[in-house]
Amino acid sequence: HLNSILDIIMTSTKDFIIQKFMQNLSDYRIYVIDGKSKYCLLRIPAKGAFIANASQGGITKETNIPNELLDYINTIYLKTKVPFLCVDFLKSKNKYYFNELETAGGFHPLPDPTNKLVGKEFFNVAKKYFG
Repeated sequence: HLNSILDIIMTSTKDFIIQKFMQNLSDYRIYVIDGKSKYCLLRIPAKGAFIANASQGGITKETNIPNELLDYINTIYLKTKVPFLCVDFLKSKNKYYFNELETAGGFHPLPDPTNKLVGKEFFNVAKKYFG
């Protein structure tokens, strides 16, 4: 598979980010709403799983946003100006790694009543920017 991936990358005009595979890591999903870091979901993978996905047996719980991520999240928001954004970071030992960002990350894995609050804020932001 690696050769196929390298063929695609080498013949493409697009930019790619390649990162080291890091197995069995928890991740933090930060919900950024209208430029403010509002909520954080800690996602823990199921035993033997490669990703921390609730739909694949992972555990999710609401937690505080790690302070060391706030500047990174703010920079991402300022560069993208996306009004509703989910930014994911992997955590290995005491170090965080940027994983991905999504413009429509789900709020259903959040516990009640936070999921309803995020859903309401998402639709308010969509109405504000898109009518």
